[in-house]
This record gives sequence, C-alpha cells and structure tokens, in this order.
Amino acid sequence: MNQNKIALIIGANSESIIAIKHAKALGLKVIAFDANPKAPGLKEADISYNIDIINPSNIIQTLSKENITPDIILPVPIGRYLITIGALNDYYNLNGFSYKMADICTDKLKFASALVDNGGGCKHIKNLRDSNSLLFRLDLDLNQFKFPLIIKPRFGSGSRDVLVLTTADELKEIYKNDKFTKEDFLIEEFINGIEYGLDAVVIDGKFHHILIREKQITSLPYRQAIANISIDEIPAISIYMQKIINRLQIDNYLLNADLIITQDGRSFIIELATRPSGHYLSKFIEITTGINPTKEWINKSLNLPYNFKPKFRKNTIMRYFDFEGDWIAADFDLLKDSLGIIDYRCEINSTLPKVIDGSTIMDRGYAIIEANSKEECIKNANKLISNFKRIKR
Repeated sequence: MNQNKIALIIGANSESIIAIKHAKALGLKVIAFDANPKAPGLKEADISYNIDIINPSNIIQTLSKENITPDIILPVPIGRYLITIGALNDYYNLNGFSYKMADICTDKLKFASALVDNGGGCKHIKNLRDSNSLLFRLDLDLNQFKFPLIIKPRFGSGSRDVLVLTTADELKEIYKNDKFTKEDFLIEEFINGIEYGLDAVVIDGKFHHILIREKQITSLPYRQAIANISIDEIPAISIYMQKIINRLQIDNYLLNADLIITQDGRSFIIELATRPSGHYLSKFIEITTGINPTKEWINKSLNLPYNFKPKFRKNTIMRYFDFEGDWIAADFDLLKDSLGIIDYRCEINSTLPKVIDGSTIMDRGYAIIEANSKEECIKNANKLISNFKRIKR
C-alpha cells in the first residue's frame, strides 16, 4: 500500500533508527539527510545524503534533482534543526508542524515571549510562564535580578551550557568567560521545584497525555537529568499544557516538554518541542505504557490505525550512569532478575568526565528497571549503581 511513498529523515542520529525501521516495515522508501557521514541512520535508510541539514534549500535542491517529492517527514529527536523540518513541511504542504511553530519552540526567547503575551502585549492575556527571559549582556544591571538565576543558550537542547548562579559573584565570573559572548544566552530567575518530562500528542488542538516522568537531577550548578521515574498523570499539568497548546495554536504534533511544579504548586514550563523524546526515552515509554509515540505518529500520518492511549502504566525508572573517574561496570546479567532490570545498555570503557549536560552522560548507557512502586524502583536503581566498582589510581 505504501510502496511508492517517500519518507524523509532529517538528522539521522542513532534514535532515528526507530522511525526508519518502522517506515520501511510499512513499505515506505526512506531517504536520510545528515552532515555527519557516520550518522547511524544513514546506513539504515534506503537512500542517504551527507548534507548539512541547517539549510532546507539544500535538501529541496537535492530532491528536485532526483525528481523526488516526499510524502512524510519522520519524527526524530533533534534540536534547533526542527526548523528545517518545519520549512520542508511548508514547502511540500506535508502533515506536520510549520517553520513558524518550530522556530518558536526551538528559540527559548521567542518561546518565553509567546507565553507571556503571545507577542501582542495584551493585558487581558494571562501569563503562562512566570519568569522573564532576557538576553545575557555584559552591561546588564545586576540589581534587576533576584538570585538564584539560570543561564542557558538561546538555541539547543540537552542541558548544554546550562548553569544555575546563586550569587552576584558567580555571575561576575560568567562575564569573564568569552564562551558566553560567542552565541546568544538567556538569563532568568531560577524556578525551584520538582522537574518533570512529559510525552504527549496533540490531535486537532487537544492535548493527549502519554507519560509523565519525574526527574532526578545533578547537583547545582548543573541541570542534567540522571534518572526518569514513571508516575501517574498530574491533572494540573495536563490542564496547564492545554492552555499552552491553545496559546501557541498547536494543532497536530507529537510533544515533548520539560516542566517544573513549584513548591507552592504552580506549573512552569521550561521548554517544549514538537518531536519525540530523545536520550533513549522512546524505549522507556514503550516499556512503561505499551505505546511508541514515533510509530503511532507515523501510522496516523499514513491514515493507518493508531493508538496513543497508554495500555498500562508500569512502575519504572530509567537510570543513567552519572559517575566520574574510572569504573568497572556492574554484572547486569547477575543482577537483572533480583533488581527487575528490563533493558540496559552499558558503554563504560574509559575515564568518565563530570556530568554537566546530556553529551557527558548519554553515551554511557542506561538501565530500565521495573518494580512494584516508585520507591522500590529508586531503591533498586541505587542498588545497581552501588554494584559498579571504582578503580583506584
């Protein structure tokens, strides 16, 4: 049925393989683009192009030369280059998010501004994000800030270069680092509370919950997740997300969002992306709910039967390996039955740096553990970590 249909992959990272294999199983021809010639998805696709995906016109020209018109762009967890997917959706009139929507969701300054007043400055529109984001500049007036503060890149994901500053002296030290002048950074008041990751889908403007994950985070000043714990849907967050969807006029997309519930119970969105979760969470979501959002979205886009409603909600934790130094991995085969290890990947084979962002932890692997309760999940994950042995030098 789908033999003559063309699917594009924009950004052929390792997590694109889920979408590629499912599309090929449905009979689609998959064409992948990535600037990295070693990108794993390039080998999995039917046709591959080693092209920088920052410029959609390069992709359009390549497809035009081959007389190819795509039918679908497959969902992949990428960052700022979602704007390229949006531009291609617009150009080919495909089902998916627009360039404008991708630009808002991948530009943290535009995103924050849209949730304050939707760009119109209307006093009657309720603020949906109670923290002002300002471009970081060397001439900023320190008196306008209340510490602690958080500084982060305007573009990008994976907690790259995100720092929490607790004093004016720490901020002054940032002024001395030229890294923070080579690209746009934002500075805003740090919102304290419990952080969550959310996986959902919007269909005809309506929010549909798939899974919410409570995060365990590194110690300050960094803000990298070291674990995701499945929990029940939080109604207040679902209501809040529907308000954001209404404000941004989000229609039919997968959603991945990071949020905080403050100590006084307020919901605060950190960021939102029109894509599936990365960091191997697709496997975690499927184990926990019986649903793979990427596969279901492809089915929906092809007018095939689909289902985003969770079949169940298991008590699970996805634990990453956040040590520093030289370690010997735990014996997973020995421990898997007693600790409820459902799936794991361990690539610890060199000296490990300090965990400060996604790039410093994700290549090490993970363990997915199922137990009878959230508390038991955390307990078993800690037992697993204690079975890693440090090598003393």
